[in-house]
Amino acid sequence: MSPIMGYWYNKKGGRWPYIIGLIFLMIGSLMYSLSLDIVCLLFYFIFTVRVPNLFPPPQYMLIVARFLVGLGAGTAVVARAHVGESTDLTESTGAMAAVAAAQAIGLIGGPSFSLIFTTVNAAIGSGFYFDKYTAPGYFSAILGFLNIILVFFVFVEAPKAGTVLFFLSSKFC
Repeated sequence: MSPIMGYWYNKKGGRWPYIIGLIFLMIGSLMYSLSLDIVCLLFYFIFTVRVPNLFPPPQYMLIVARFLVGLGAGTAVVARAHVGESTDLTESTGAMAAVAAAQAIGLIGGPSFSLIFTTVNAAIGSGFYFDKYTAPGYFSAILGFLNIILVFFVFVEAPKAGTVLFFLSSKFC
């Protein structure tokens, strides 16, 4: 997915690749949580009786959920490309290091962050569970939604034409 996101970023800008990647992350996180939920099991049972093979079994939904989260991770390429285009040569090394550090902290600290949810055990309504297995997925989906809102209202596109002019007018040519 990274080459596709990178190509899309080069052609159209960064806002929509970010948003689509975050939507993949949100859907994957929700599928992860719902595949462990009794509501999903009932939903699966009801629809497979009437329409066979319409929905995969829950264990396969986990695989599909992880695949969608992986597709959403293609936004890492967009982040690095955006930093590369929106900073000049004197700032780019520090900015790239900050992006790489943030991604490393997320990869290392993310799984341990789920320790917060080990004591959570709540049933909402009949059959909807918010526990240590489903809470990280719901939390990730909420963070994805908040990120989409931030991308809509805070994200500033990199000036592509200015980058080309910068290199043409610099001492490298």
